[in-house]
Amino acid sequence: MPGTLQAEALDADGNIIAGVGAPTFSVAQTSGASFALTNPTATAPNTIVFGQPATSGQAATYTLTASYPDAACSTSGATCTLNFSVTSHQQVLVASVGNGYQVWEPPYTAAPITLSGVTGSLQLVNSAAFDATGNLYVVDSQYNGGSGQILAYAPPYTGSPTSIGAGTVSDVTAVVIGPDGKMFVSSFDNSTVYIWTPPYTGSPTAVTTDVNEPSSLALDANEDLFVGNFNGSAALEFAPPYTDTPTLLNGTSMTESIHVAPLGEAFLIDIGLSGLLEFLPPYTGAPTTLTNGVNNPEDVAFAGNGTMFVSQANGIAIFLPPYTGTPTSISLPAGSGVGLAVDAAGAVFSGNYTNDNITVYPPPYTTSTAYKTITTTQAVYDVDLSR
Repeated sequence: MPGTLQAEALDADGNIIAGVGAPTFSVAQTSGASFALTNPTATAPNTIVFGQPATSGQAATYTLTASYPDAACSTSGATCTLNFSVTSHQQVLVASVGNGYQVWEPPYTAAPITLSGVTGSLQLVNSAAFDATGNLYVVDSQYNGGSGQILAYAPPYTGSPTSIGAGTVSDVTAVVIGPDGKMFVSSFDNSTVYIWTPPYTGSPTAVTTDVNEPSSLALDANEDLFVGNFNGSAALEFAPPYTDTPTLLNGTSMTESIHVAPLGEAFLIDIGLSGLLEFLPPYTGAPTTLTNGVNNPEDVAFAGNGTMFVSQANGIAIFLPPYTGTPTSISLPAGSGVGLAVDAAGAVFSGNYTNDNITVYPPPYTTSTAYKTITTTQAVYDVDLSR
């Protein structure tokens, strides 16, 4: 997806210069790979857009110039040019589609790869995860009469998978990969979260304290583990090494999914509530319920800057931290919005159940017209992106 940068000018006191007296910005490439570049315009005077690169790892350097309507650049200490660099980063897309999984390589225009060996996809969020090297892990939900297993695929995802957890897990509801490669798998029937360490060939560690029919998993920046209980009165937070008694997030009855913002706020979708529950660290207080612009949410995803996207039946609500204001929104056809993922450039990918497609919306999210539409062969239940 395209990448965007926002240019701002500061006065001597560090205040942002806007309105009358503000500069206009222009960008010129000085070296490196060739990116499609859109300079700031009258309607988007601070926005620089870099086009979709052909491959990962391309780099280029640029000079940003601020031009003022007066002689501000002649003032002692004024800086009116800035050199910066850009490196492309491509992310692979996977979706739970119908009873299987499909994978798209950037720029997502070619026919998808259908993963082999899957007896049934997990038609929930947390159905797939990538590790730091691009290996893909998906929940094969119907294996062994519904007990399930995890299937691991190495790039380019066209080969036969490796099985993980077969015969150990039962009714898998989520798979999550930590930054150090630990694999976390929730087993609904066993009321257990299993933890494997690479290369995932040994016996897993079983986490069972207060785990009651886990429905979803999430990790924060410290690799604290959050478990959404479908049964019981609380979600859970475990700190590494996950052997101590967890912190209870009280106030939820049937957690459908759990999500953690970059600064640690935990958001829960409860199947019995039309709003979104928010717990603040250290998670011991009562939650607040977000109802402003939220109605029966399906999924939650975060951009790196903390922007929160909430998928709903007919649109995506967009909240800025600290999530107390009125959201903006992207409209979707009624009954469409299900799974969400956000790429490194901030573009949000929306899995649309009724339309059999995935639509993409880059920043600044001011239009409901999709930048790109990716057609799938069946209904979409979840979407995920590589790191």
